[in-house]
Amino acid sequence: AAGFVLGGALYLVLGLPQEASHLPAWKLAVGGLLIGYGARLGGGCTSGHGICGMASLNRGSMVIVAVFMLTAIATAQLMAALGVGP
Repeated sequence: AAGFVLGGALYLVLGLPQEASHLPAWKLAVGGLLIGYGARLGGGCTSGHGICGMASLNRGSMVIVAVFMLTAIATAQLMAALGVGP
């Protein structure tokens, strides 16, 4: 978590171009809290389960990744059927 803060500070110190967010700060904070809660509830983030858990053939990680992938595929198909997205 400190890397996010330090990376942002370094970005500002170096004077690199910035793009303002169109979201209010409270929505960003709520989103961050929800992601943190979900990662804690799931025993880690989906990427961690997909990379480390699958590599170690962890059954729990395989289930989590399978559920995530099936949900993502179903959502993409639904959005395509509704004509939403690119």
